[in-house]
Amino acid sequence: MRNVVKHFWQLFAIEIIIMNILHKGCFFLLCLIYTIKISGQDNLLQNGYDSIRYDSLRIILEVMYDKDQNIRKLIYDSMETNPNENSKYVTQMISIDRDNLSVLIPILDTYGWIPQSEIGVKAGSALFYVIQHSNIELMNKYFPQLDSLSKIGEADRGQAAFMQDRLLMWKGFKQIYGTQATTSLRTDKSLVIWPIMEPDKVDSLRRSIGFELSVSENAKRLGAIYNPAEELPKK
Repeated sequence: MRNVVKHFWQLFAIEIIIMNILHKGCFFLLCLIYTIKISGQDNLLQNGYDSIRYDSLRIILEVMYDKDQNIRKLIYDSMETNPNENSKYVTQMISIDRDNLSVLIPILDTYGWIPQSEIGVKAGSALFYVIQHSNIELMNKYFPQLDSLSKIGEADRGQAAFMQDRLLMWKGFKQIYGTQATTSLRTDKSLVIWPIMEPDKVDSLRRSIGFELSVSENAKRLGAIYNPAEELPKK
């Protein structure tokens, strides 16, 4: 009985969860109270609420992840096979990013950055990608939460490093882990690894958080120029 009730309300929650987020989950909580009471298991109220809530969020976030990554794969593939289609896919990507963000922000503002033990690795990655593909204001706002969870194994350390490096680059500072590359450092728009704070230590730092490739190996994979002595552009 419990599984049947849970499944029914999980499907229902997917339909209404955004509304519930905006209203702080009050209506959803009442529905769950009723559901668990009719199952004769009042003591499961909080566990049932948490389980259904996170299961519903996981499904929504995994859909976001697929949308975010699939359109970028189309763009990457079209650069090789059909460049004329590229601009169309970029337009679609902008629309997808905007739509994903409009759903994610109420979730984050209601629940915070959700531990991946509650929603799974894929859904946790959706949180990262949607914010990473947004703007500096939103990254500034949510990075501390991602960073804190990454230090206790509840978010990906590599993803936290990516966001930290991107924030530093966008603010005009040298990056720490060498994850960011740009076309803004050369007049010919060549892709170049953004300057790194401690190039002699960067590869050991990368290994410590789980990156398999060194900066130079990753630059080769990206087709980017890597100069350990690269300086910041003059302002």
